[in-house]
Amino acid sequence: MLHLLRPRIFYNRNMRKPTKRSSRVEIPPKADWERLAVDPATDSQVLAHLCALSEEPPVLRALARNPATPKSELMRLWRNDPGAILENAVVVLWEFSKPGSTSRMISRDVQFRLYQHLLSQEVFESKPEWIDPEWIAYFLERPEQECFRLPLHSLVRDKNKIIRVALLDSCIKKAAASQGGPVPFPHEALESLAMDSSRDVAESFASAIAENWLRPEPMDSVFLIRLAEILLLKNKGSLSIAFQVAKWPCLNSNLIEKLARRADENMLAILAAHPQASENFQDRMACHHSEIVRSGVAASTRSETLMRKLVKDPDPFVRAKLATSPHLPSDLQRVLYERKDPRILQGLLQNQSTSGELLEAMARLPFLFIEKYIRTHPNTPPHVLERYSESPLTVNVGTA
Repeated sequence: MLHLLRPRIFYNRNMRKPTKRSSRVEIPPKADWERLAVDPATDSQVLAHLCALSEEPPVLRALARNPATPKSELMRLWRNDPGAILENAVVVLWEFSKPGSTSRMISRDVQFRLYQHLLSQEVFESKPEWIDPEWIAYFLERPEQECFRLPLHSLVRDKNKIIRVALLDSCIKKAAASQGGPVPFPHEALESLAMDSSRDVAESFASAIAENWLRPEPMDSVFLIRLAEILLLKNKGSLSIAFQVAKWPCLNSNLIEKLARRADENMLAILAAHPQASENFQDRMACHHSEIVRSGVAASTRSETLMRKLVKDPDPFVRAKLATSPHLPSDLQRVLYERKDPRILQGLLQNQSTSGELLEAMARLPFLFIEKYIRTHPNTPPHVLERYSESPLTVNVGTA
């Protein structure tokens, strides 16, 4: 193998030492290009010229696999044909000559393309001796530099923690923002992530579901509940994971009760506001000493009994949250309005079910922040809107 990579030389009869062949290279006939491109004995300068001149796929394919092709040309060829790296004997030579050197010999972007080629194979081999996972994560986090061309769920085939965290924290988040909704993953891919032994991967996975960046395809609430139970069981004692799971939209009342046993006030507030929380659970949370927990109940409960209880809550923060409830009866809206507390008024103005009668009454108040809500509220009476039709929107300088 080594003799195939040495520069070809000739002897000058008038000189004692051999000299390299002249830099002038005679371009062979085009009919010979493919034969020369395949042959490791072809002069490297000829191969370099073929790389520059040929556009024929068979010639370029052969050049990419020829160990005598100059390294700079190989990098260019491998960008478009990363599979050739696996078939080029020079890569084996690099690793044999200096173990661990191959990942420094292969350029970073070419490593990323080779990685994608490996992911697309029936059996995935990560080739850690050739590919630095840190650079794969780098490119996954910066798609503007080098695009990932495979479905994102294919990355789950790699069990490397660095890759999985980059997938969940960066790729999924950016893709969801770009497409305006969660990224669908096959069930088996999600299950693989949920079963991961790494605490970092588990936290990132729990967060991706909680933030609505990731969802199963097809959507299955029972399946997601099972994944939540797997996460909690495998990561006992992790409050950060439990906190993220508490925000999942698919919990059932039993899982909410289980999470509440070890929850602090912030998690209880999330659980109290969860749409799947039972009325019994919310009734208990409505008596909690923490105002943020009671506020969670106030913002979400459908129970008129609880709303009539919370409308008398001593904390204005709780009453302000209650004012935002779309289920709030009109008589309780008036009760909350009576104190003219700006925080509660803003809650009523943000509530799409606030009555037109109450909006008309609020339109007479001197608070400057009210006007922008009155103008856009769907229940504002037409005759109230007419007052603003001839005047520009007042700049909001009031206290919200």
